[in-house]
Amino acid sequence: MLKLPVANKVKGERIEGLYNWDSNMKLRSSYENPEIKDAYANFLEKPLGHIAHELLHTTYVDRSGDLGARKDVTPETCPTSPKFKKPE
Repeated sequence: MLKLPVANKVKGERIEGLYNWDSNMKLRSSYENPEIKDAYANFLEKPLGHIAHELLHTTYVDRSGDLGARKDVTPETCPTSPKFKKPE
């Protein structure tokens, strides 16, 4: 398997940065957020309730076909892909 030390280093630094950022956050969980508590108390009624479900839950629709074919992005041109071929 092809090793990508630069990509792995960047990925590791990104993970470390996110963990550090998260650990320094004042509010780490949405249920602790006073604005979220207020929204439920005054409008959404209760977690998993009908109004909350209607307004907060989404559905996924794959629209990647709308973008058209991207011939420039292939496993061979993506540096994080095991099939990546370094330009000569």
